[in-house]
Amino acid sequence: MIKHLIQSFRAISFSQKQLLFILTINAVCLALASGLFFSTNVASYKANMQKSMAGKLRLVEASSVSALLFHDQEAATTILSAFRADSSVYHATIYDRDHAVFAQYQGENRFQVDAHKHERDGFYFFDDYFEARHTIVFEGENIGFIHVYSSLQEIDSNIQSFWYVVLGVFFVSLLLAYLLSMYMQRFLSRPITELVDLSHYVSSHSAYDRRINVRRQDEIGTLISAFNKMLDAIEDREKRLTEYNEMMEELVSQRTRELKKKANYDALTQLPNRNLLLDHLERSIRLAAHRNSPVHVMFLDLDRFKIINDNLGHSIGDKLLEMVASRLSSIVRKVDLVARWGGDEFVIVIESIKKPEDVVTIASNVINSLQDPFAVGENLLHVSTCVGISRYPEDGTDGDTLLRHADMSMYEAKRQGAGRFSFFESDMQQRSIERMQIEVDLRTALEQGQFHLVYQPKYHLQQSTIVGAEALLRWNHPQKGEISPSVFIPIAEEAGLIKQVGLWVLEEVCRQNRAWQLAGYPPLCVAVNISASHIISKNLPKAVAALLEKYQLSADCLEIEITENSLIEISDEIFEVLTELRKHQVRVAIDDFGAGFSCLRYLCEFPVDTLKIDGSFVEGLCQNKSHDGVVRSTVALGHSLGMQVVAECVETRQQFDFLQQVGCDILQGYFYSEPLSADQLAVKLNNALDA
Repeated sequence: MIKHLIQSFRAISFSQKQLLFILTINAVCLALASGLFFSTNVASYKANMQKSMAGKLRLVEASSVSALLFHDQEAATTILSAFRADSSVYHATIYDRDHAVFAQYQGENRFQVDAHKHERDGFYFFDDYFEARHTIVFEGENIGFIHVYSSLQEIDSNIQSFWYVVLGVFFVSLLLAYLLSMYMQRFLSRPITELVDLSHYVSSHSAYDRRINVRRQDEIGTLISAFNKMLDAIEDREKRLTEYNEMMEELVSQRTRELKKKANYDALTQLPNRNLLLDHLERSIRLAAHRNSPVHVMFLDLDRFKIINDNLGHSIGDKLLEMVASRLSSIVRKVDLVARWGGDEFVIVIESIKKPEDVVTIASNVINSLQDPFAVGENLLHVSTCVGISRYPEDGTDGDTLLRHADMSMYEAKRQGAGRFSFFESDMQQRSIERMQIEVDLRTALEQGQFHLVYQPKYHLQQSTIVGAEALLRWNHPQKGEISPSVFIPIAEEAGLIKQVGLWVLEEVCRQNRAWQLAGYPPLCVAVNISASHIISKNLPKAVAALLEKYQLSADCLEIEITENSLIEISDEIFEVLTELRKHQVRVAIDDFGAGFSCLRYLCEFPVDTLKIDGSFVEGLCQNKSHDGVVRSTVALGHSLGMQVVAECVETRQQFDFLQQVGCDILQGYFYSEPLSADQLAVKLNNALDA
């Protein structure tokens, strides 16, 4: 209904809207004035009635004092009979000081009297009558009171008559307002009608020389003047249109050149983008073919950039990319091209290299230049890279092939470890295909449960007993058999599957630990190695706590291992996660300690329970004095910080004796036991209990 009214209102003409607004305003104003006038007169009627009654009551009071004093009821009744002159009075009563009826007057209309309805003097109005109470006082003492009931019929009749008058005046005034509005509305809307007609004429005939004479000085006149000025401006614009079109054509041409330039450069780093890179590479190849000279393509990306970008925010990530771009540009020759391929990937095109070893030098410089930390705001960020290199014409005769082969060789370099470079070789393409197949198979392995765990026992050197184990992930592929973790773990990291794998390992460890306890074995602390990208997940502490609750395990049954490099390189992000894990009483260990960027400050500040000496130092014990010193110092350092020290990769009696001598707490390795299945470890635990 309301929607229909709104649509109808929009459809009517301006003059009708104007008339409707005027009548509405007049009606509202008249209604307010009539209401105010009516209420004022009603109040005046009541005030006059009260004043008249008050005078009568004072006369009755003066006449009835002697009657009350001498208890002359007949005189009092005679006094009250004076109310017969006022036909509106129903009933009047004089009460003595004890509130007993002393004298009464009853009019023609019978009315039931309640003498105690009001205890104070005053006037009390009801629907069709009002009451008046007045105290009779003699020499300051109350000797009685008068109670009168009077009809409101007369005042109601007067009010009704006045109401008819007000309504009559309202409608007559509204009619006059309508007639006057109709006349005035023509005067007001005629210029607007002329303006509308002229607008239609001008728009349909393009007759911009037409004008309206301005005969008014009000807002309508201002509107007409503005319309005339608009026509002046349009007419002037028509004259200048040709010049303007020529100017616009020149401007469009200039903007096109600017956009073409922007299309070839990355907006963030200001490096050449993919489009310009491909064009430049094709030109370089044509020139190299003419000169019979080589072209080298280097492909690189930033390790751990996704972790930084996801956890510190894109603004920090963007600033880091700008700084990396600047650093890369500063170490290459002016004839070389550094381009941003996309994301955190960069490409360097190197031409006119006279000596092959110069390419190795440039690749080493690129890798070394990124090893120094980047100060981004309050963050000190460590990134590294691996470089893949392809050559023209040996590895491809077009840009796409060279880039693809450089990308493959970069992944080969990553497989060898951080900070490496690798030249493309023909068998890399097959390995790249195999890597892609492993990524596909990894997803299937997660869905079909092809993973399993083995457990390497931890032997306490002083207690001579098993005190824990490390869970090691194994993959038994249905066709390829056992696939080494060193092969599929890096691929899982790159493919973004490592969190799913890590959660599976955590749950399987908790499930198996609970199964051992239900079988009667004592609680066993099992260590799980968590990747850097997983450890900084804000959901990891909650997931660990939920698993411990699900399998009814105490927190000391689980230990989270992180590598030393992860601790140092993403220290700001990892601190909060480790602190939250410690709130849940979960133990934290640093794995491969001594192999990375060792920093004592982090050991003092971070909530760490265990140091695991890197296996490369343990393998060199009793053969290399520097390894002996590192292990001895690490044990002393860990104990001074209140940590347990674990040595891994222990394989010989000499290593065992040395570790026992320097006070190492726990060892793990083939000297004591190879990794065992859950059932085999249960047997070993049982033998240890029997012993």
